[in-house]
Amino acid sequence: MRRGEIGTVVELLANGAAFEVEFSDNDGQTYESIGLRPEQFIVLKEFKKRGNVTQHSPRKAQNIAHVTKN
Repeated sequence: MRRGEIGTVVELLANGAAFEVEFSDNDGQTYESIGLRPEQFIVLKEFKKRGNVTQHSPRKAQNIAHVTKN
């Protein structure tokens, strides 16, 4: 992974000490799935899940990751 790539947090790992982040191409096909520690990315957006529906929330960011370190 190169610095600046954008992925989506798909799973909480080690009780929040790390996150599984998936990176997809323009067609939505995943090309990389890696575990990152919080200091390795910045959060761009948050999506809150309510029941079976995911809703965007601009107030708290947790689900879209931007890689900050190689």
